Amino acid sequence: MSSRRRWTIFGTIFVVAIVAIAAVVVFLLLDNGTPSPANARVSVQEIINKVETDRRRETAAPISNFLPAQVGQDLMPGDGVKTFPDSEARVDILVNEFLRITRTTPNTVWRLGQFALDQTTIIELDQGKMFLLDEGFAAGENPVKVVTPAGTASPRGTWMSVGYDPKTGVTEVQCFRGTCELENDLGVQVLTDEQKSTVTAETKPTEPIFLAPVERQIFVELPEAKRGEVPIPTPVVIPPTVTPAPTPSPTDTPQPVPTEEPTSVPTATPTVVPTLAPTATPVATDVPTPAPLPTPTWTTLPTATPTPAPRVLPTATPVPTATPVPTPTPTLTPTPTPTPTPTPTPTPTATPTPTATPEPAATATPAPTALPERQTNIGPNLFAGTAKIDGVPAAEGTTITGWAEGFLQPVGQGVVKDGAYFFSVFQYGKASFAGRIITFKIGDLTANETAAWESLGVTELNLTASN
Repeated sequence: MSSRRRWTIFGTIFVVAIVAIAAVVVFLLLDNGTPSPANARVSVQEIINKVETDRRRETAAPISNFLPAQVGQDLMPGDGVKTFPDSEARVDILVNEFLRITRTTPNTVWRLGQFALDQTTIIELDQGKMFLLDEGFAAGENPVKVVTPAGTASPRGTWMSVGYDPKTGVTEVQCFRGTCELENDLGVQVLTDEQKSTVTAETKPTEPIFLAPVERQIFVELPEAKRGEVPIPTPVVIPPTVTPAPTPSPTDTPQPVPTEEPTSVPTATPTVVPTLAPTATPVATDVPTPAPLPTPTWTTLPTATPTPAPRVLPTATPVPTATPVPTPTPTLTPTPTPTPTPTPTPTPTATPTPTATPEPAATATPAPTALPERQTNIGPNLFAGTAKIDGVPAAEGTTITGWAEGFLQPVGQGVVKDGAYFFSVFQYGKASFAGRIITFKIGDLTANETAAWESLGVTELNLTASN
C-alpha cells in the first residue's frame, strides 16, 4: 500500500471519530441531565349522577365547553371536571405504575394542569372539595400538587383533601395520612397525620390543629377504603414528650409555737384623776369592804373644783286619795229575735240534651314494610356525635339506630365507642330520601333529636333520651 493511500485512510478515520465525539458532546449539552416528563394516564373511572368534562382538544373551543362525562374517558392537560349537586366522580392518575385516586365531591370544578418534570401532577381547583388517595405513599412519590387561588397544597405521598370556597376565599387542607405542605406567598405550613390548616390569599397558613372525629371518619368511609381497594395507611405514632415532674422543694417543718405562760403583771399604781360628774341626787349604796390593797403612791394633780353639795328639797304634804263612787250596773232588757221568713226553693231549669258530635273517620296508616334494595349509586348521609341517657353518656357498645318512617328495619346502625357514635344512612328503594326525616334510638329508647337526610351530607348530631 502506498504511503499516500495510507494517509488517506488514517485521515478518514480521524474525521469520523471527531464527528462522533462532537455529536456526543452536543447531545449531553442539550440534555443537561434534565429528566423527561413521566408517562401518565388520567382517566374517568366512576360517575355518580351528573358529571361533566371539558375536553377542549375535541372541540377546539377557546372557552370551557362542559359535556356529559363517560366512564373510560381519558383526560389531558387543560381538561376539566365538574360535578353537580348530589354527584361525585372518580378520576385515576397512573404515574410510574403508582396509582393516585382523586374523588370529586358535589359542586366542584377542577382542571388538569401540565405534568411537571419531577413527575408531579398539577391540578387547578376552582371551587369545591376533592380527596386524594395515593397508593404510592410508602414510596415517597409526589403524586399531586393542588393549586387554588389562596394557596398550594403539596402532599408527599399521602391521603388528604383540599377544599376551596370562592365566596370566602378560604382554602382548607386536611392531611389524614402522611405529610402535607400548605403554602402561599406569605408563609408555609407543614402538616402530618390527622392535622388540618386553612389559608387565604391575604393571610399565611394557620397553625395545624387536629381533625375532629367526624372529619377522620369521612376518610374511613370513602368507597375505596371500605372496599379495601386502597389500604388505609398506618398513622405515624409520635411518642408523647415526657415532661419531668418537678422535684418538690423541701419545706421546713413548722415548729410548734409554745404557749406563753401567763406572766404576773404588777398592778400599776393608779393615778387618780378627779372627774367632774354631773349633778345628781346621791343614792346610798351598800359598798362591800374591799380587801386591803398595797398603799398606792399618789401623784399630785391640780385640785379640781369641788362638786357643790346637793340641795335638799322640802318634803311635800301628801294629798288624800278620794274614795271612788260605785257605778250602778244597768239591767239589760232582752231584745226579741225575729223569726226568719223561709226562702222559696226555685224550680230547677231543665238541662238540654247535648247533641252528639260525630267522630272523624280514622285514617288508615300504611303498615311498615321491609327494607327495599339499597341504592349504592347514591352517596349516604354520615351521622356522628355523642349519645346520652338521662344526661349520662351511654355505655360502651350501646346500639344506635336510625329509622325512616314506613320501614320495619333501621336504615343505619352503629355502636357507642369512647362516648361517641357514627354510621352511614343510605337510600333504600327508588323514592328519593332527600329531606326525609330520620329518627334515632339509643338502645330501645327513642332519642329526642331528628335530622333531615342529605346525600353525601355529614351531620354532627348529639343524641339524648330519657328512661
